[in-house]
Amino acid sequence: MEKQSILEKELKYSWDGERSRDILIIRRMNWDDPVEVYRDYGKEKLRELYRGNLHLLDRVNRSFWKVILGISDEEYDRLAKENFRLRCQIWPY
Repeated sequence: MEKQSILEKELKYSWDGERSRDILIIRRMNWDDPVEVYRDYGKEKLRELYRGNLHLLDRVNRSFWKVILGISDEEYDRLAKENFRLRCQIWPY
């Protein structure tokens, strides 16, 4: 039953027909209650998604999840340097 309720929570973030579970979890990391997201997936799954999809998190959530997931500054810098989309991003200020 828990698996079904998680799927319903994920489908809430499929406004464009996206069916990739990883993308839907990243969207939950951006816009859902962080306590629920952490409880639903656990630290290791979220760390894995954070590392592979850093460019999909907005700037505020990227910093928030970095602290919550225990990502070091060195690891973050390395991930950002390796991520082409993040390197080419123009900040809106």
